[in-house]
Amino acid sequence: MVGEPPAQLLAATPVDRFSPPTLADATNVARQENPAVLAAQFDVDVAQSSIAVAESGLLPTVSVQASVSRTVQNDPTLATSRMDQTSVLGQVGVPLYDAGMAAAQTRQAKEVTSQSRLVLEQVRNQTRTAATGAWVANEGAKVAVTAAESEVRAANVALLGVQREAQAGQRTTVDVLNALQDLTNARARLILAQRDRVIASYTLLGAVGRLDVKTLGLNTPDYLPEVHYYQVRDAWHGLRTPAGQ
Repeated sequence: MVGEPPAQLLAATPVDRFSPPTLADATNVARQENPAVLAAQFDVDVAQSSIAVAESGLLPTVSVQASVSRTVQNDPTLATSRMDQTSVLGQVGVPLYDAGMAAAQTRQAKEVTSQSRLVLEQVRNQTRTAATGAWVANEGAKVAVTAAESEVRAANVALLGVQREAQAGQRTTVDVLNALQDLTNARARLILAQRDRVIASYTLLGAVGRLDVKTLGLNTPDYLPEVHYYQVRDAWHGLRTPAGQ
């Protein structure tokens, strides 16, 4: 577009070395490492914890309050006096009647947990389907590249044959140009097949949950939630993030 020819171009390569070797391995890895599956599993854990929180409304509560005070009176005409006071107050609350709210919240939490489990299974099925489709597409891309390479070799042999026949006077220049055009078209189809092959390999890697910075070894920082947690867990107040935002 700008009139400068491209230089030092490198063809992209597939990432099959990071993908599972078989279809069964791909579906199993997808069920365990796909981010959507991991997120659904965390949702189930949160729902299960909410059951214990709802059930806590049916349990008694205990609170303890303690106070210590000291009063010192220093009068020049009187002797110095000091009075110490200490008090400890304990309270125990037992829920007697709450109109069934705690029980209803517990049942609701259990239903939400069951729903989360169903969503997890649905996500796993969708992930398995996506991994299977990506695996089939990747294998089909391999076959397409092999076929395109064979087509290029055949078109090259045909061009050489037409050129020799043209030298012997049995073919015209138009025949040579047509054979050259067939070879150019075959090479273009090979390039498209190679491009589809690379995209299919990355699609498969994403379907199984391994399309990340760590797996690809990219020179870029990765977000680690554990590091962020330890940076803010002891903060008493404040709205700024560790990055200062």
